[in-house]
Amino acid sequence: MIVLHELDYNPKIDYLICRNLVKHQPHKYDEASLRKTFIGDLSPTNNFEKDILKIKQFFIQYDASQLSTQDIAELYSIIVEEKIDCKAIELYSRFTEREVVQMVYLVQQQECDIETLFKILLLVNYCKYYNKPLIPYRGVCRELYWNARFNNSKRMNVVMNSLIHMTNKINVKHDVSFNELAVNSLQMHKDTFLNMFPDCRLGYCGSIALGQGNEYSDLDIVIVFPDNKNINLYKRSINQFWQDKILIPYDTILVKESEMNSRLTVSILRTLKYI
Repeated sequence: MIVLHELDYNPKIDYLICRNLVKHQPHKYDEASLRKTFIGDLSPTNNFEKDILKIKQFFIQYDASQLSTQDIAELYSIIVEEKIDCKAIELYSRFTEREVVQMVYLVQQQECDIETLFKILLLVNYCKYYNKPLIPYRGVCRELYWNARFNNSKRMNVVMNSLIHMTNKINVKHDVSFNELAVNSLQMHKDTFLNMFPDCRLGYCGSIALGQGNEYSDLDIVIVFPDNKNINLYKRSINQFWQDKILIPYDTILVKESEMNSRLTVSILRTLKYI
């Protein structure tokens, strides 16, 4: 890996860690183009594309599990373009709920970009303790921070476990041939699914839809609902329907017909294939 040098290369995790550390990222951007920029197939043209390459270059030079407080300060300055005193940063010998709360307290005491410093500390301390990657997803880290700050221990543990699970799911390696089997399973069970969820459209998107899936790819299943349906009522039952039918990691993307252009990313819309 780029982020953790001794582990087997997982391009998706390296990319997602670096992407979630980028500070200024537009709401609408082409995910596929950003990935190609990250791996060197395209030259960067936008600032956020240049930023992700700066973060990647940092991790090529420094292993996340071996970072010093000075290295963390350097990474922070690359992301935020502001300096922070490395003496104000702490590293921990353990990684428990207590340490996460301490990270929040430390961040609160600094004049800094709170979200960025918290994500860096979370990533580095987790990598140091477990020698495993952790993807610092923006929204999840934000929720973790606020629950830790207000001592909501129960919810904090749920969110932390969710963050770990989301990373581990992407770190599962499978035979590339399973990608085609996953699509075949979608086609095989389409009629049953649409009988249970009438008036919906079923599709998939991403690298597998483009025929570019690898051994770490997951299947992104897209379900388009009529505008008069309450999507929240169907999330659990939809996941239960597919959980024993898809043999690789998968995500379900639920969206209303009228909200497709506003809620789905450029890459999802561009690669979407209906079954």
